[in-house]
Amino acid sequence: MPLINIGTQFAWLLLKKTSNNLKEALMSNTDSESSRIISIGHIDLGQLKKQSKPNTDALPLLPTQNLVLFPGVTIPISLVREISLKIARAAEDSGTVIGVVCQRTQIESMPEVDDLYPIGVMAEVIKVIELPDGSHTAIVRGLDKFKIEGVSEFIAESSLYPLLAKVMVLKETKPRKNDRQFPAMASLVKELTVKLLKQVGEGATEMINNLDNFGDQVTLINFICTQSPFPPEIKISLLAKNSVVARTQTLLEQLTEQEQMLEVTEKIQSHARANFEQQHRTMFLHNQMEAIKQELYGDETSDQDELKARGEKTAFTDAAAKLFNKELGKLGRLNPQSPEYAVQFQYLETLLDLPWQTYSDMNPDFDKARKKLDDSHYGLKKVKERILEQIAVLMNNPGGKSPILCLVGPPGVGKTSIGQAIADALSLKYERVSLGGLHDEAEIRGHRRTYIGSMPGRIIDAIKRAGTSNPVILLDEVDKIGSDFKGDPSAALLEVLDPEQNWRFHDNYIDVDYDLSKVLFIATANTLSTLSQPLLDRLEIIELSGYLLEEKVEIACNHIIPRLRKNYNLKSGDLIFTRDVIAKIVENYTSESGVRQLEKALSAIIRKTVM
Repeated sequence: MPLINIGTQFAWLLLKKTSNNLKEALMSNTDSESSRIISIGHIDLGQLKKQSKPNTDALPLLPTQNLVLFPGVTIPISLVREISLKIARAAEDSGTVIGVVCQRTQIESMPEVDDLYPIGVMAEVIKVIELPDGSHTAIVRGLDKFKIEGVSEFIAESSLYPLLAKVMVLKETKPRKNDRQFPAMASLVKELTVKLLKQVGEGATEMINNLDNFGDQVTLINFICTQSPFPPEIKISLLAKNSVVARTQTLLEQLTEQEQMLEVTEKIQSHARANFEQQHRTMFLHNQMEAIKQELYGDETSDQDELKARGEKTAFTDAAAKLFNKELGKLGRLNPQSPEYAVQFQYLETLLDLPWQTYSDMNPDFDKARKKLDDSHYGLKKVKERILEQIAVLMNNPGGKSPILCLVGPPGVGKTSIGQAIADALSLKYERVSLGGLHDEAEIRGHRRTYIGSMPGRIIDAIKRAGTSNPVILLDEVDKIGSDFKGDPSAALLEVLDPEQNWRFHDNYIDVDYDLSKVLFIATANTLSTLSQPLLDRLEIIELSGYLLEEKVEIACNHIIPRLRKNYNLKSGDLIFTRDVIAKIVENYTSESGVRQLEKALSAIIRKTVM
């Protein structure tokens, strides 16, 4: 009686190292979903029945889900579907030649002809075997290749063969006897297959022995094509090639690609193994640290939970919220005792402290704003008129873009105090940023977090102090900015002071765009000669030339002297300055455009009186 060894022909374990799901590599010879590995050794086939001639007008079809049979190959097929078992048994009993065709989709029910690939292989069912677990396996031998031309016009005499198709036999072109290229390619395919199987390791010995026992190289190529772990569409493309030489060439290319995938996988796994012990050790220590913290501090809320709770209440922009959640996740992976933890924690607190999309209500009463400006500054009629124009525009359109005002004049004429007066008139928060002597561009744009002691730039810091996204920010002494090897801060100011750009101001520290378009910037300078032309183009210049004698007398009576009396704790009757006295002091003891020297002279007189 004939014997056949099919021990490991059920599954080629090549994908064991290239697939995350080993079951997918072990389901190559089945008519339906099955993940069993079956080894049944030597099978007694008994007396082989004589096979009938294939009926090409009404060929019974046996659909498979992921098996593509090649001509001349004998393999077992696991019969999972009941209808597949009936087809196999009927073919065995009657000696009918059937067609083994792979399905296009993984459907459980019996497919239609249109659900099958158009190319298959005729096969004879040698034996149907019942396994100890109650399942069944059919041993089939591939014959000729065929192409499905359509559904058969004949009606089956019984329900044994529910799927009949009209087919056309396809003849394969075998290599010529004097062809030297094919034997060389076949040897390379065999060597490469053996190499890949040896890399798999266990379970591949019997498969290698089967490869060594093949004498016919054409059958060897077809056997490897059948047992290979390639997707069905690749196997169908191999089966569709009528030339065995062309099929061998394509198979060699596919196996070479598999070899390269295995090499890459080996490198990845080697790298992973090298890092596994360190990662395992770090994870173990982190778990121990968490347990110790639990014992020491109980269920106290962690820093990460507190920051997360604050973040849920903060009106972040979409980009800022995404960045905050990402950086918060990084914080949870850091050791609280490491320096990086403190840097990350400080960065997250800075993001939370910024007034994202938080705005102050502007004073809508223009007369009230005019009164506040008049009360705080005497004279300066043209200057106050231009400022009131801007205030009126802001009240009329709070969401509009305002020009950048630059107050230019000699020292002591009230440039800095006018900025405070504008903020008071609009009922907005006021912050002053001193730019005198600035040399580092990072003071404007902020430092990158890779540097030790990094912090946001002065603009973002002023926004954070103000607690609102629409404050009045006074850029004081903008004409005294320097430049050196660290950069030019005045160039960084171009983005800050450009209404077309500052709605997406990027600070290097917070590393996300911030909207400065609602901020009212006011710059002050003593001279325009040191300002660059691009910066001047962005500024609207308002000149403060100085005060007349009469204006200085009024300022001294209404502003300076009351303030000095309060500072020195004097009553109005303790010391009286007449207007003539103040005028004499201005004419004989001061020579300035502003009133700073006048205030010093009056302070000296009051100090002598107090003494």
